[in-house]
Amino acid sequence: MSHRRDEIRKYIIDVLIDKTDAKERVYDSRFTPFQHDKYFPCISIITQKEIGQNESYNPCLIKRRAHLTIAVMTKQSEGGFENTDKILFQIENIINNINHTNFTFEYESTESDVSVSVTPASVITTLNYICTYYTDETKNACGENLEILSLEVPHG
Repeated sequence: MSHRRDEIRKYIIDVLIDKTDAKERVYDSRFTPFQHDKYFPCISIITQKEIGQNESYNPCLIKRRAHLTIAVMTKQSEGGFENTDKILFQIENIINNINHTNFTFEYESTESDVSVSVTPASVITTLNYICTYYTDETKNACGENLEILSLEVPHG
């Protein structure tokens, strides 16, 4: 069974692939392995950290908040900032229209930088979101093996 962060990254790839100017160049990567301009523009999906807290009405229900980063890389030499802004707008529209029953996305921040360490120089901009989901750890509380049972968001 994969970790929920892995499932979230794969879900984001599925909703972005071929729906932005990055086309099929949407990757699940903790690093930026794009050292050649044939990969630009591209999008990298990263989960950097996660915070969990017990819900007071059910101590076995854990509310998890994963920090999700969507990094966009474009060539600086070919209108990088304009291309980046266009792709960011495309991504934001897609993320804002996600209506998933198992997790939610909350915009956190945008950060931009220019990298000269890759060839050609590139514009790197990240959209940062908080993804909230829930896990039930009832078996763990009873001393058994931890099993993540659901991404279901409690209703009520």
